[in-house]
Amino acid sequence: MDTFNVRTHFFPNIPTYLLPLLTIFVLYYILFSLWTALNIQIAEHFIGKIDFLFGDIKAFTQSKEATLEYLSNLPNAKLVIIYGWQALFSFAFFVFSLLTIFWISALFYAKNDSKNPLLALWMSAVAIFKKPLGVIGLNIFIAVVVIGSMSLGGLFATNTVLSFIYMILMIYLAVYLNVLVFSYYEKNL
Repeated sequence: MDTFNVRTHFFPNIPTYLLPLLTIFVLYYILFSLWTALNIQIAEHFIGKIDFLFGDIKAFTQSKEATLEYLSNLPNAKLVIIYGWQALFSFAFFVFSLLTIFWISALFYAKNDSKNPLLALWMSAVAIFKKPLGVIGLNIFIAVVVIGSMSLGGLFATNTVLSFIYMILMIYLAVYLNVLVFSYYEKNL
C-alpha cells in the first residue's frame, strides 16, 4: 500500500473507529480488573494469603540486599505461598493476554465490517482455536521479548543516555509487536 493510499484511508476512518476503540480500552480495564480480582480470590482460597508481606514491606524494599536477606529468612511455607501466587498470576495473565491478543485486530479486520467491540472480543477468542499452536507461540514470543526488554531496562537505569536510548527502543519494540500481531491476524486467521 503506498503512502497516498494510507493518507486517504487513515484520516476518514478515525471517527469510525474512535468510539469502538475507546470502548475496547474501557472494557479491557474492567475485564482485567475482574480477572485480577478473581485470581486473588482463587489464590487466597487455594494457596494462602500473603498478608505477611504487607506488614514487612519496609524490611525488604530498602535495597536488593535487604530483599535477599528477607527472603532467605522466610520459612519454606511462606516461600511456597509467594511462588504459588507468582505462578498462578503468571499463568492467569498469560491466559488473559491470549484471549485478548487479537481484540483490536479483530475490530479492524472484521469480515462483516462490524465495529462492535464485543463481537471483536469474541472473534479474538475464537481465533485462538483456529491455529492454537501458532497463537500460543506468538504469545510466548511476545512475553519473552517484553520480559527480556524490561530486564535490559533495569541495566540501563543508572545511565541517562542509555536510558534515553532504551526508551526509544521500547517505543520501536511496541510498534513492532503491534504490527506483528496485526500481520499475524491478517495473514493467518
